[in-house]
Amino acid sequence: MTQPAPATQREVFDTLLEAAAAECNVTTAELLGDRRVRRFTEPRMIMYYLLTVDLGWFLADVGKLFGRNHSTIANGRRTIVDRIRNRDAETIYTVAALRKALNDNEGITTRYEELADLATSTIRLAAAMRETLTAAGAVVDRMEAVALDAQRASEGWQR
Repeated sequence: MTQPAPATQREVFDTLLEAAAAECNVTTAELLGDRRVRRFTEPRMIMYYLLTVDLGWFLADVGKLFGRNHSTIANGRRTIVDRIRNRDAETIYTVAALRKALNDNEGITTRYEELADLATSTIRLAAAMRETLTAAGAVVDRMEAVALDAQRASEGWQR
């Protein structure tokens, strides 16, 4: 089976935008608009959060897609982080739903998937190192035994 082609930044943005609009019962135009009604700002800020935290995009890049300054993106992301820390159920639910929408798209690789791959590689490397050290330890043990035997033999020879 062939791997799907990686999604472009615009494709990822459009996927998330449509998922946010559907999840929050708003239009994509309202999410991209300037109105400061919580119904629109909440999913907008969650998108800032997911694009910068989960996907690792730069604040300025996200700002360009929304037609906003990078500091607006940083502030919105901070707001979502605070709401998650305060266990705001609605925010946590919406983040989870939109994160699922991202993960369901095979062309999108989140930082979590990259970190999972890195963790798997690190675990494999640690296991290989452990095997090497165990083998090296066995060699050292054998060398010490040979040296001890040689020392005992030389002591017996000298008597």
